[in-house]
Amino acid sequence: MIISNIEYREDNGVVSVVARITADKGRFSRDVYVQSDNGNLLSAEPSAFLLAAYLPAWAMGEREIIVEGDICPVLLANFKVSASILRHWFSDFGVAPHVTSGVARRVPADGAAVFMSAGVDSMHTLFELTEHLPFGHSDRPTGGVLLDYRGMSLGDDEALRRFDERRERCKFLLGSRGLEFDWIRTNIRSLKPEGKFWTRRYHGAVLAAMAHFCSNKYGRFYISSSIAVNTMPGPPISYPWGSHPMLDPFYSSGHMQIKHYGTETAKADKIRELGSWVEGLKHLHVCVSKTDSASNCGRCKKCIKTKMYLAAHGINEAFVAFKDPRLTAKNVADIKINAEWLYRTYSVLGDRLEALDPTSKFLAPLKQSLSTYKKRKWIYKLFGK
Repeated sequence: MIISNIEYREDNGVVSVVARITADKGRFSRDVYVQSDNGNLLSAEPSAFLLAAYLPAWAMGEREIIVEGDICPVLLANFKVSASILRHWFSDFGVAPHVTSGVARRVPADGAAVFMSAGVDSMHTLFELTEHLPFGHSDRPTGGVLLDYRGMSLGDDEALRRFDERRERCKFLLGSRGLEFDWIRTNIRSLKPEGKFWTRRYHGAVLAAMAHFCSNKYGRFYISSSIAVNTMPGPPISYPWGSHPMLDPFYSSGHMQIKHYGTETAKADKIRELGSWVEGLKHLHVCVSKTDSASNCGRCKKCIKTKMYLAAHGINEAFVAFKDPRLTAKNVADIKINAEWLYRTYSVLGDRLEALDPTSKFLAPLKQSLSTYKKRKWIYKLFGK
């Protein structure tokens, strides 16, 4: 694989950094870009393109990545560790590609930033860091960045509408905590867009790549954890995932430190802690519906589960974040629990609902869903179906 023609462009107020990425054996040759409206944010950073291309190249069996630019030796050394972790997790990964490049050594910028999505994890990271670290602390974020992965499953008009809506939420959340707001649009995910590859192996590397593109303005970036070290609820900490506390820090270089934040706190506890920032929770964005508008539909499984988290902690004021703010007993009865980690998640929710209100109308249908899962699991173990 060759990463070439790295250049910085400005056109009608939009700044772009572009590179040509060419795979061996004629697989593809395409221009990959990142864009922003802030001329002080992006830099033509070869390390960022390398981070974005490294895992797709490895998965395609590329033996070498030639970068027409300079790469920090700290990042190249860290690749050896991240590659070792990924080989341990995924047996189909063969020999990692060798990187050929020049050498770059830079002094890091002073600022720190957090990736924002207006979801629970990024909101919790923003809240915790600004609540507990004083102004002037080197680790206190000074800005936040929202990412737009262009060309992934939605038409341009729909993608723009959803991005604009989320941008307004993130601008409010960051501004209310005294932080600067920036956005990045990119087609980098198109290098290997398959969903399972993205979630299980790749998205942490892409987030780190976006951080490296911002290295002129920021020297540290926080990636919010979706994995909790707690055994209850959720998968164990060793569970392979594309953004992981064992993996993300090794996407750092000498001038960009990547920090994976929030692993010690389960989702239910993040919601509980955010209860003291209700104005922030009113701008929460969690929806996974592909048929609704850019707002939280209030009906998809992610919206329902989030409303249950809010209800379990008595944060009913935040239901205004949803287009359909209702949470009914039927919503809870319709929950499909089909994995052990989901069973543990909803068990915790049930315990908290009961502690808050033993007469809650949601308790009986939730306990029924939990019981149904355990019965099905027992029948499967006994009869194999």
